[in-house]
Amino acid sequence: MEIENLESLSGDALIEKYDDVRRKVLTLEWDKRHNQINSGMEVRYEELKKDFDVLKEKVRVVREAEAKEAPESIKSEAQPAE
Repeated sequence: MEIENLESLSGDALIEKYDDVRRKVLTLEWDKRHNQINSGMEVRYEELKKDFDVLKEKVRVVREAEAKEAPESIKSEAQPAE
């Protein structure tokens, strides 16, 4: 399994891991579409797809949280300090 200890990863590290797994999945998808994938890699591809789905959901949550926080930080910067 490509993803272990996701809870210990920060937002940026999680996104970096997501990008890494995404590249691997895309490469294996291309291989599969062009009959370039062997049976051993077929199993690896299925595992990576599951990992990718988990990571995609975690990254979505992180990005939503960042989007919700952004307007607050902009508001606080616009108000003068007392």
